[in-house]
Amino acid sequence: MKTAIVWFKTDLRITDNEALLKATLQNESVIPIYCFDDSHFATTGYGLKKQVISGVNSL
Repeated sequence: MKTAIVWFKTDLRITDNEALLKATLQNESVIPIYCFDDSHFATTGYGLKKQVISGVNSL
């Protein structure tokens, strides 16, 4: 069984993500990875962080 890991850095788009599309076409399963970095949210506040958490949960 072939498994791919797709690392979502700062963009959680799945509909037009070339890396995700390639991984799903060439592998039997895909493991999405996103690492939370609090520095990305230092100036944006809690609202954006909630949106990102929601996006990650939908992966």
